[in-house]
Formats: sequence, structure tokens, C-alpha cells
Amino acid sequence: MRNEGFIIALIFLVTLVLHSVSLASEQICISPEDIIVTGSSQTASFYPGLAIDGFLETRWVGSSLSAGQWIKIEFPMVLDFSQVKIDWSSDNVRAQEISISVSDDGTQWTSVFAGPTTSVTESFGFAPCQGGHLRIEFGPPVRGNILSIREITIPGIRIQEPFLQHVGIGSGNGEAWLPSEGERLKLDVLIPIYTDTFTWVFDQEQEYLVIERLVDYRDWVEQVIGHNLTEDFHLALVDVNLSRSEISEREQNRFWLSPTDVWSNLALGRINPSDYDLVWSLWAWKNLPNAQQMYGGAAQDGPANTPFMSFSVSQLTESTSYFSMVLEHEAQHTFESLFHHTGQVVDTTLPLRGFPHADFLDTFIEEMLRREPGLFEPFMSDAEAIQYRRDGPREWPGMTMQRTVNAWTHRQQPRERYLNVADDYGELVPARDELVVQPLFASIFIVTDRGPQREVFLPVRVREKGFHVESAQVTATVGNRVYILEKDAYWRCPDNRMPRQERWSIGWDGHAYYGTWVTLDQDTTVVEIKVSGNDINEEFTVPVRYVFVEEDKVVLNDTDHFYEGDLLSEGESTRIISEGSSLTYRVPMSNYDTSYIEVVGSGWLDVGVSATGKYYLSTWTGELGREPVVVGIRPELVKDQDYVYVRLRLPQSHKRPASAETTSRVTDIAVVSRTYIQE
Repeated sequence: MRNEGFIIALIFLVTLVLHSVSLASEQICISPEDIIVTGSSQTASFYPGLAIDGFLETRWVGSSLSAGQWIKIEFPMVLDFSQVKIDWSSDNVRAQEISISVSDDGTQWTSVFAGPTTSVTESFGFAPCQGGHLRIEFGPPVRGNILSIREITIPGIRIQEPFLQHVGIGSGNGEAWLPSEGERLKLDVLIPIYTDTFTWVFDQEQEYLVIERLVDYRDWVEQVIGHNLTEDFHLALVDVNLSRSEISEREQNRFWLSPTDVWSNLALGRINPSDYDLVWSLWAWKNLPNAQQMYGGAAQDGPANTPFMSFSVSQLTESTSYFSMVLEHEAQHTFESLFHHTGQVVDTTLPLRGFPHADFLDTFIEEMLRREPGLFEPFMSDAEAIQYRRDGPREWPGMTMQRTVNAWTHRQQPRERYLNVADDYGELVPARDELVVQPLFASIFIVTDRGPQREVFLPVRVREKGFHVESAQVTATVGNRVYILEKDAYWRCPDNRMPRQERWSIGWDGHAYYGTWVTLDQDTTVVEIKVSGNDINEEFTVPVRYVFVEEDKVVLNDTDHFYEGDLLSEGESTRIISEGSSLTYRVPMSNYDTSYIEVVGSGWLDVGVSATGKYYLSTWTGELGREPVVVGIRPELVKDQDYVYVRLRLPQSHKRPASAETTSRVTDIAVVSRTYIQE
């Protein structure tokens, strides 16, 4: 009897192996998007679907230490089952025993296996059966940890992403126009442009080139994902000088314009960035010896989970490409936030299941080429492109390759993912027509100290399937004055263009637009735009808010503003602050919106502020230089006060370098106050 049992078992094993080999030779490919995976629990973003996505690099992690954990898998078809392989994340997170059941309808289940587990990677065989549903139930963990599975594999089934359409490079460099399939996501994007910082000031040419690049980016979005998404840009031009105290100093003399900076600064102009879906902040910057940019560009969330990005803009020329590269890269980060905040996947490692993280695109090059051979042709072959992978032999080649992978990132997303964003951000709007007529800016804010009027460059895009419409007549009316918008065009790097092909039909002639400078003033509330031509008759109203900023500067001198302390001087204007001494000024205040102190000199100094002249808040400690040190005065400290008291003294020895001199010299000191005036 024992031999007979052994022979029966051997026959069953041989049959099982042969059946498995047969299944393996008939590989069925299924996309992970066609599989429905549910589980009893999950920890953080390690959801059950990661246990059967075709990649060992991902994992499901349960959230309970107890027994009773389970995973259910619904396939899009009836399959043959005879074996299930489980790769646990480690031996610590392996279940002591498991049971496997199969079902036709997900309701009535047949148990096919029950028994203990023995190793971190193990196959569980059972009699061949069929079904469209698989359920695995787990006993308690071996060592008291939560359960975690890297991959569940079924012989004969291959989990693989479907082949995607070729996406090209985009923005007139070879991107085909795609018709809309239905409703699209519309996002409101606030774009504050700070034209004046304490290191550099934009001239009109710089401002023009920045806005020209925004037209370029807007075209890129329209051509890459305009069938799924549209954006309204809202311009906020801020001319008021951004002082040191208004830009975050993350390290000594290294600055970055953070969300807190932008929200606080724009609040003075009665602008709330959280009223918008995305905030893209651009700021004029030139590196100085005592002021370096902390990041060229960076992104994070602002208040109310508003996706935010910021980058510094240095000297531009007509052919400068870095601006477009940084804008696209940082904008990608804000899209990551949109997907993340709406419960969708953002990937930093393989496999790609959602929106690839912009900082890890070079790690996905091989996967992109696996899914879409010839992605970069004819710009480069697959063999050349693979060399730019992370830790590969060649460095990232610039904008052409970046635009390709950014376009690919967007184009691989099912349109439902964009529509799902509307649950929390933006809104759904009707499908795109073949004709697109759109002013670049849906609204304009001006916050300026340059005077009661200001010129603004106003672009309008008129496109037919992505191509510029030559025959349009475009006018802008401001008050009683009518401006004619002329044809203009932004510069394209010829090396970034791809050969003219049917699938890459847009770009050679599609980069023109209409634009001109218009004058806005404190009385301007709207700009009326009219676009007419063959079968075109469109009118737009662009709201305008003009905020004029008055500045009051009080230069502190020893005669009118001296309050108390040691009046040591060297020459007519130099005050000496020595060890143990201090100098205090009293400055008359009014109902200003914001105030700050400017100090120039040498040596180390501690600046304190008080509303009473008795108790001082130390607001800045550091080394003086030839460039003004700007120290902000907290509004709540001097609100409704007649005076503010400013105290200067040498910092305590432990707050300055041992090599620092024991005497400091102050050559200039002033209190600057601003009032924001809106009609």
C-alpha cells in the first residue's frame, strides 16, 4: 500500500510539473490595470496591488499583527491554476501558514491548498483547477511582524504593461495633435513673477523673454496632454523689491523663495495663492558673493496643500533653453502633488504604476524603452539613449531628452487619472475643439512701486490643431485705448526638432502667437480682447487688479532719532558699537502694511526691536557688509504703535566667531515702510 501511494503521488507530481510546463509555454500576458486586487489591510502606500504587479521591487505590507489577513485577486478572464508562488519581503514578515481558494464568481470559493510556509520564496502546488478569482488567507506572522509580500506569481501568467503610443518630444518639436475624448481637467495656475530682488532687477527685455517662455510651455502642455487637461494662467507681476528678510535664508547667505515667503508677500497685495490649484513662482536672481541661490528650482506644498514650485531666473537671451527645462521639471513636481493628494500613485522606483517622479526619470529609461522601443528616434537610438540612465556612462543631454521623457510621463497616464484630480483640484470642462483661441493670462495682478501705470506684455494664442492661424485679427482694449496684437514667435532650438512625419505633425510652423505691450494703471479693471477671422469670432474679458505701493524711508540720524546708548562715532556718519555698548533709535510709525530695517557697515551686530523701548526682540544677528542687511519688523509688534525702537549692539561672544573684532561700525541705517494702495 505504501508503494502504491508513493506511485500515485509520483504520477500526480509528474502531471503537475508537465501541466505547469505546458502553462509556462502558453504565457498569458495581463496588464496590472486589468487586475482587481483587494486586501484586508495595508500600511501607508504599500497597497495589495503591489503584490501582483510583475515586479519584485514593490511590495504589499499589511497593517495588523494578527491572523485573518487576506488578499483577493480578480482576473479579467478564467484561468488555469495549479500552483502559486509567493516571494515574501523577508523571513520576518512571512505568515506561519496560508490557505488558497479559487472561485468562478468571487462568491463561492473552493479551497485548493492549506498548509505551513517554510521559506522566504516558496511555491504551493495543488490539483489543477479553473477560475477567475484567487484568494489567499494568511496565518499570523512567523516572528510577530506585520505581513509583507513582494510578489505573487502564477505559472502561465505574465504581468506586463501594454505597449504605449509613441509620444515624440512635444512643444513644436514633433508632437502630434490629439483630439479630445470628452471632458478635460481645468486647473487655475497662479504665476507670481518677482521682477526685483535684493540681488537683481528684470528689465523689460527679461520680462518679455520670461512671458515668451510661458507661451512655449503652454503650447507644450496643449500638444502633449491638451486632450486631457487645460490650464488658465493667472499672472501676478510683483515689482516691489524682495528684501533679504522676505526670502528664506536656509543657510548663511544662501536663499530660496519658499511657499511661506510667497504666501506672506502676496497677502500684502490681497492675493491668496491658496485660491488657485497650482502656484509657480519665478524670481529675478543674480548670485552675489554674500547671496547665493539655495536651489535653482524646487517644489513642495504650500498652505492648504497647494502644490507650489519656485525657481530663480537669471540672465536670459533669445536662445536660452535652461528656463524651459527648469519650468517643465518643477511643474512636473506640482503634477506629482496633484496625483498624490488625490490618492493616485507617484513612482520613484520601478515598476511604473503611476506618475513617474521627475527626480527619478533617468532611472526609468530602460523601462521606457522596453515599453516603447524607438522612443527617442531619430534624435538618438535606443542604444544611445540607454547610456543616459542613472549611473550610466553619459550625463543627461539637456532639454530635448527631458521634453521627451516628460511628454512620455504625461502621455502614459490614462485620462481618468487627470479627471480624478477634479475631486479636489480644478474642475471638469468640455472637450477641446480643433480651434484653440486663448489669452495666455486669464487674469492679471500688478503689485508695483514704479508708479501709477505699468506696461505688460500680453500674448494671445490662436491655434488650429496646434498650428498658428495666420489670418486672425487680435485687439486688446484698455479703457478708451485699442491695441493691435501683432504676430510674434518664440525661439526654438533647431537641434531639438525632429523630422517632419505624420505622427509628429506639429512644430515646424506652430510656434507663432499674437502679442503686444499694453499699458495698465490704477483705474484698469479689465482688458477686453477680441479675436476675429475666418470662422473666428471670440471675445474675452481679462480681470486686472492694480496695487500701487508707496514707500516711506526714514534715515536714522543721531539728532532726530537717538533714544539712548553710547553715541560713539568715527567721522560724520559712522557709529561704533563696542563690547558692552549699545545704541537705540526711536522711529515714528504709522499704519504701514510692512516695515523693515536696512543696515550697512562692518563687523558683527545684533539688531533688536521693541514697541515700548523696554523689552527687545532680537530679530537678526550676523556680520555686516557693503550690501544692506535687511531686517524685517513683525507687523504685530508695532501695530497701532506710535513708535518703534531699534537697538544695535555687539552680539555676545558665543554668538560670533572667536576671530571677530570686538568693535563694529554702522555706516548707514534706515527704516523703510510700505503701504499697499488699491482702488
